[in-house]
Amino acid sequence: MFAFADGFGADKITDFDATDTLEKLDISKVNAVTFTDYAGFASDHLSTQGNDVLFAAGGDSVLLKNVLMTDLDSTDFLF
Repeated sequence: MFAFADGFGADKITDFDATDTLEKLDISKVNAVTFTDYAGFASDHLSTQGNDVLFAAGGDSVLLKNVLMTDLDSTDFLF
């Protein structure tokens, strides 16, 4: 579990396994996250950066190294 809250800055995770059901990003304390459904969340907060995925919200960001956007879904996050 990787947990984040407002003001965490810019982080990089090099060992996140999106296919592991036990690994999650807890972003429930990041107030800038908008969530009504996963597609809207992904559109607003996720982007592909080469072979990585960038989560960004409210000036904070997490780069998920060597993670494909297609490997992520709502089960990878705690909202």
